[in-house]
Amino acid sequence: MRTLKKIKKLFTNHPNEVGETYFEHLLFASKAAKETAKISCIMMTHAVCPFMCKTSAGEKLNELNIKLQKRKEECE
Repeated sequence: MRTLKKIKKLFTNHPNEVGETYFEHLLFASKAAKETAKISCIMMTHAVCPFMCKTSAGEKLNELNIKLQKRKEECE
């Protein structure tokens, strides 16, 4: 029984620290990962074709950073 509680804590401690359930945190982190993957594709496009997507990646990174910072402030 103790082992199950320890395992549950591994998955719930951090989400609880930021005021979320495990599934709320999973959803938010998954969306952030998806957005980061999109930004990575934009950056690779720009790396290969420097005339394309000149500011897109930077703008999207700034938007994501603002979301993350706002979320961090709400948790403090």
